[in-house]
Amino acid sequence: MFVGILIASGVALAPANAEIPIGKAVNIVDEVSAKSGAEKRAMSMNAQINAQEVIETGQGSFAGIVFNDTSTLSIGENASVLMDEFVYDANASTGSMVVTMAVGAARFVSGQMPSSAIKLRAPTATIGIRGTVIEISIAANGATTVNVVEGVAVVTNAAGVSVTVPAGMST
Repeated sequence: MFVGILIASGVALAPANAEIPIGKAVNIVDEVSAKSGAEKRAMSMNAQINAQEVIETGQGSFAGIVFNDTSTLSIGENASVLMDEFVYDANASTGSMVVTMAVGAARFVSGQMPSSAIKLRAPTATIGIRGTVIEISIAANGATTVNVVEGVAVVTNAAGVSVTVPAGMST
């Protein structure tokens, strides 16, 4: 009865492991994969990127991703990046994005989503962006370097201490 009421009211029930497309691969070089739970697939040009997938690149490999709001993420070799959360309403230009990098290097360019709603997480810091182009490098030991190319980033360490990093500066 309850399920019938939900369906009649227009609420769709999706399986817990349903793929939620958040973007696509626009540049793939060599060994790039997407993992979701126990499933792993090789990435190719124009492949769908889904929420909760881990994108991994191998030695000498590269992945370029365009999100549904036109933000881009370029992922360098030997990297691991989790697409934690992506919610975007194009009509209202609202949403939120959370991407977690475990290791490697990446360049992020914000798109149409309000940049204040975007968080990039690293093992030792969380980076909030403001109309930003940033480059992130995470060493195997978790040491994180953030270089702000354009805009401003607010980098908060594990102790909760924040520093504002303007364009042309790094932390």
